Amino acid sequence: MLAHDPAVVAVPTGAGPDHLGRLHERLLAPDERKGRGAFYTPPEVADELVGWAVRDLDDPVVCDPACGGGAFLLAAARAGVRRLVGIDLDPLAVAVAEASLWLAGATAELVEADSLLDPWPEPVDVVVGNPPFLSQLGAATARTRERAAAIGASGYVDDAVLFLSLAVRLARRRVALLQPESVVSATSAATVRAEVAAVLQDLWVPDRSVFADAAVRVVGVLVDRERPSPSPARWVDVLASAHGVPEVGLGGHGVLGDHATVAAGFRDEYYSLVPLVREAQPGDAPIVTSGLIDPGRLRWGERPARFGRRRWERPAVDPAHRPAWAVALGVPKLLVATQTRVVEAVADPDGTTVPVTPVLSVVPDGDLGLAHLLAVLLAPPVTAWARREAGGAALSSDAVKLSASQLRQVPLPPAGAAWDEAAEHAEAGEVHLAAAAMTRAYGVDVQDWWEARLAYGSRDV
Repeated sequence: MLAHDPAVVAVPTGAGPDHLGRLHERLLAPDERKGRGAFYTPPEVADELVGWAVRDLDDPVVCDPACGGGAFLLAAARAGVRRLVGIDLDPLAVAVAEASLWLAGATAELVEADSLLDPWPEPVDVVVGNPPFLSQLGAATARTRERAAAIGASGYVDDAVLFLSLAVRLARRRVALLQPESVVSATSAATVRAEVAAVLQDLWVPDRSVFADAAVRVVGVLVDRERPSPSPARWVDVLASAHGVPEVGLGGHGVLGDHATVAAGFRDEYYSLVPLVREAQPGDAPIVTSGLIDPGRLRWGERPARFGRRRWERPAVDPAHRPAWAVALGVPKLLVATQTRVVEAVADPDGTTVPVTPVLSVVPDGDLGLAHLLAVLLAPPVTAWARREAGGAALSSDAVKLSASQLRQVPLPPAGAAWDEAAEHAEAGEVHLAAAAMTRAYGVDVQDWWEARLAYGSRDV
């Protein structure tokens, strides 16, 4: 379906060959663009990825297996590549790519085909491109059972990740493909990460949003089949390094899960509270969302919260009407927020609060009390560890989103005076002093990095 808005087809003065691809994208209705994963790559992005992929290569065959309007083929032509191959399911996209290349004074072998099913035209040295991102969690982009069986896809793996797997098998030398950032941590992509790990050279991380109309963060996966690594790095570590997250060596003294139970809420628990929430009355149990948690400080009653699609000043529930799961959590615990720049946790020593998903609850069940466990979660090295463990999982590329299982694996420091001091500061709400003491307890100093993140992302901490 075409978007019938004459404004979108205006051709700016001096428009070059890349404009045809952008025009083709904009002529598609938004729903169709999303369903196809048809978003045109900015020329400067394509140039950077192609430049890496073809550097020092003599007359390579460069293929884009989902070429769309030809952004990557044009970039390859600008880089001096003469042997170009483009494949796409959409006949109009193939025609647009052909016209764009003609305007640029270049040619390519262009084929209307399904790269995940049909054989590629010839052996290729380099694979580049921006394959369609088709999340299997959305009705508009989920594949049919027949399609899944035909391409050998299982579970929720994104089609873009399947393109990556195929490209690494077929490219003789290098691969540079855009991927959703979730490829770094998604369970559905684990098999492909393992396949690619030995030849993964780096992850290209953009310094700005690449696709303004697509709510997705991207990375460029850079693979060199001629330079396998004897000890492949973890994808999350490669991404963290690209974001400037310091390396930290923690461990050897047990983990948080040895001394506490970590609980994550479920969506049905969330919805069970929706009809019960009200503005707080005397004796009510406060409902706590992630937005009401700052490091070492609960903001309930100080700032409004969104819950059940409504704004509340002091969201609460009558204790007598709490669901069974909320009653079970009516014990002393820590509340841990998600989607934050540093790990944010606060103590609920009286057990009066009701945390709602995605807040995590940490209930001590060993010899460590709330204050010592809170000090661990306020420690700067733990935020650095978390950024490396959970890369790509948060809604923001610069946020922390630990799962319950990951939170259980938070490494503890050795017992000693520094940790005891930090626990005292944490209990008193002295976050910066607790952080300094925990820096000494772990023997890893990333406090300046942590302080900068805290100052940027918090309110009045």
